[in-house]
Amino acid sequence: MEVDVPEGKSIVPCNIKAGDVLFFNGSVIHGSYPNQTKERFRRAFICHYVAESTSRIGKGYGPLYRFDGSAVDIETNSKGLPCGIDWEHEFEIH
Repeated sequence: MEVDVPEGKSIVPCNIKAGDVLFFNGSVIHGSYPNQTKERFRRAFICHYVAESTSRIGKGYGPLYRFDGSAVDIETNSKGLPCGIDWEHEFEIH
């Protein structure tokens, strides 16, 4: 899905190489260009760190656990989906 750049903001490229790591917060509008290799697919390892004080979270990000392994009881936002969802296909956005 492509979104318009908010007024007063600009695109900031972040060129990374295979094996590099990129950290950013959930307020960053982010994306990438299509994979240009024909012989392999793009892999990504995505982690989401959530403060226990968070009042609700997208349903695709639960369950949440504390460091001791106990579950965090938190309200979910039914419209929140995890990264990697094909929004156009999932919701027929055209």
